[in-house]
Amino acid sequence: MPVQALAEEYLQAGRLDKAQKYYEQLLSDNKSQPFILNNLAYIYFNTGNPSKALDYAELAQQLAPEQPSVSDTLGWILVHNNQLDRGLEYLRNAHSRSSVDPEIRYHIAVALYKLKRTDEAKAELEQALQGNQPFNGIEEARALFKQFKN
Repeated sequence: MPVQALAEEYLQAGRLDKAQKYYEQLLSDNKSQPFILNNLAYIYFNTGNPSKALDYAELAQQLAPEQPSVSDTLGWILVHNNQLDRGLEYLRNAHSRSSVDPEIRYHIAVALYKLKRTDEAKAELEQALQGNQPFNGIEEARALFKQFKN
């Protein structure tokens, strides 16, 4: 099985340690592939290496600013680094290019919530959860939405 297929399979299965190994191998062969950088940024973010995650996400964004997944990853990492306005800008960009992705709406909602723009955050969460479409973070989105009902 090709290295890229293995990397993607492990990433989809949540085996981030294995996926990281293969994505790093792919990166050593080609340093200018935004999808590799973006997936490594996601992996580093989720395995506790926020500095490396941000570096890779910013590089991926430079290479593919039109890709919604790249803008979403960078925006989400920025939100978690308390760069809320900058993160929200990238998340809105991602949403404008992929308006049906509930995960992006959830990320926007979190940014808005942290900015204390609760009415907007609630509206985004309602949209994210409306179709009951599964996405990464859906349980966290539901928990946050419950806070608005109380």
